[in-house]
Amino acid sequence: MVFKHAYARKGLSGTLLLLSILRDYCGCHWEAWEAWSSCTESCSGAANEDGWDFERCNTNCFNGGSFVELGTLDGYCRCPTGYVGNCCETIVTCGYPGDINNGRVVGISFTYDQVVQYECIEKYNLTGYASRRCTQSGTWSDMSPTCQFAKHCVSSPCKNGATCVDGLGFYTCECVTGWTGAYCDVDIQPPVMEGCPGNLKKFVSNRISEISWPAPTFTDPMATSLIIESNYNTNISLPWGDFSVQYVATKPSNGQVTECIFHISVRPNPCDDLAAPANGILMCNGWQKDYFHICLFTCLSGYYLPQGFNYAQWYVCGQVATGFL
Repeated sequence: MVFKHAYARKGLSGTLLLLSILRDYCGCHWEAWEAWSSCTESCSGAANEDGWDFERCNTNCFNGGSFVELGTLDGYCRCPTGYVGNCCETIVTCGYPGDINNGRVVGISFTYDQVVQYECIEKYNLTGYASRRCTQSGTWSDMSPTCQFAKHCVSSPCKNGATCVDGLGFYTCECVTGWTGAYCDVDIQPPVMEGCPGNLKKFVSNRISEISWPAPTFTDPMATSLIIESNYNTNISLPWGDFSVQYVATKPSNGQVTECIFHISVRPNPCDDLAAPANGILMCNGWQKDYFHICLFTCLSGYYLPQGFNYAQWYVCGQVATGFL
């Protein structure tokens, strides 16, 4: 029979005496002390009256831990922050936090409360937390950061005079007027117009007269060809009336259209106002007065026209006339 060597606590000397007698009787011997953990070595283990060994005999806790007694031959170590184990013998370890793409981890200690830093390689910027700390739970605080490419504009991806703005993992092109698209390579510039005339009013002597106006001009800043159309020529013979003139410039490369629209009114030269005679009344038409006037004279009661004048005489201005007839 082999007995583990045990050291008695107060009140158990009789048990050890009996064990000693049995040893001498059967020729047994004691083996060297076998510890359950490093802390039981320092407190030397224990035995109860039945000779059982107890692992949690220690009253000496490591690394600043305090022993909490729960009863005879039983208790536990209350460990300080950063340590775990029956005897507070083990420091909390989070392990290597893991590599990040296009970056590196700076730090060689991965135990409780230690901090690691993150850095990105050239042309990459860090997104997220630049440092992480080992926590009591044995895990790293926060999430791993990422290294995002931040030098897209070096390759000049934006076209047609656009400004490139770098972002983290992306870039944007700020287009100048007339361009759009991710690279500012889509032409949305319509034809540019100058010199579109305002509305015109022409007074003429003849029923049909030649009318002219300055034509507008159309250009394309992108130097592409334009198709320019108009419903009237710049110099044209027009009768009295109202006319809408339209110029349309179309850019075949993108379908953009620019229009110039104005109105022309052609009227006969106006006549001077016809005055009513003394003691008489002038009666004229009240419609289409910009084309012609038709008037009659009559006298007030008790008055008469001189000899040679006819009450039925119409006085007409306009049409082919330039004055009242």
